[in-house]
Amino acid sequence: MDEILMIPHEGCPALISRLGKADSTLLPKSSPMRVIFQTKAMSCLDMTKPEVVKLGFLVCDISASKLSGIPNEQFKTLMPKLHACGTLSNEKATIVKRKLKTSFGNLGSWTTENILQVGPLLSVFTVNELSALPNTFEVGQALVDVVMTHTASESATSLPEFQRSWDLTLLEKAAFSRLFDTGSQTRKKRTINVECSEIQAPNSTMISTLKDLTSELTSNQLYCMSNSTFKSSVDVLGAVTGFNDSQRSALLARAKEAWSPHIEQWTEAKIYSLGQIVRGLTPVSLTFLKLSSIDAVSNLAGITGWETAQAQVIVTEYLKQSKSTMSSLSSTQLSGLGPLLCFQGVDRIALLDKTAYRCVYHKQRLCQGQ
Repeated sequence: MDEILMIPHEGCPALISRLGKADSTLLPKSSPMRVIFQTKAMSCLDMTKPEVVKLGFLVCDISASKLSGIPNEQFKTLMPKLHACGTLSNEKATIVKRKLKTSFGNLGSWTTENILQVGPLLSVFTVNELSALPNTFEVGQALVDVVMTHTASESATSLPEFQRSWDLTLLEKAAFSRLFDTGSQTRKKRTINVECSEIQAPNSTMISTLKDLTSELTSNQLYCMSNSTFKSSVDVLGAVTGFNDSQRSALLARAKEAWSPHIEQWTEAKIYSLGQIVRGLTPVSLTFLKLSSIDAVSNLAGITGWETAQAQVIVTEYLKQSKSTMSSLSSTQLSGLGPLLCFQGVDRIALLDKTAYRCVYHKQRLCQGQ
């Protein structure tokens, strides 16, 4: 490690160039090498000049005092690098907040371009401070873009030493408040027989902007969208995993009005587009779906969160409509049914053909071509 510190000043350009291109995720936050690289980089660069941007991932390790001394113009050039740092310490967050205010002025005058440029660094502001942002749909849309772009990709089991995630909860709330005025409605409240003229329902543009944040809409708002909005947005809505039972019921009620009140008339393509929404169907309602195709059932099997009664009905209906039995199911059919089989109980599982079962779950060669 001492060799790094002993690199002569003439070698600084090459060293800084390599550090600027290095992958920060390969070096734990507590690695002593980060301190070595940071110390050497500080001696190589003038932090008050534009060349500071060459620091690359080491910008995340700049001390609060060093960050405070960087001129505003240089700070602006560093912001894209800071986007990759994840949630900042309280001391750094205070400094960043001050620099953002002096660089861009009062939040009330910020444009969508400013918001996109600042990105996840907006998380240094409190909810009251964020409320000063212009209360327009365009600003709400920009905030959603920031949230969707910088949502943490690390899994829940990622080691803290390698995490670079942001807590953007307050940005989500700020975005939502500008896209919709939900008033006194609560997310879990549902009244299908509502006067939709009094509800601010989403249009297709809003839904495509919100994506997963659509789960923050009330059941009434979801139900009161127009049929044309539902038809053009159903694929986006079907991919949202955060809907509760009340919201799914509201969306299914809208589906009945947009498509047909008779579920048995819904095509396989329509059922597929519903995605997670289809979980709102009761076991009785599920019996009306067209489930003779293993592809149709496979689509349902790919949806998580089924109740036992629902999963059992889906398998039973498939067997009935495809004129199959548990013992006659091929490896292809078993593969399509997938996780739904786990809800079927010991007695039904015992009826499965052992060869087909081994083909799917143990991948033995004797099953090839079955």
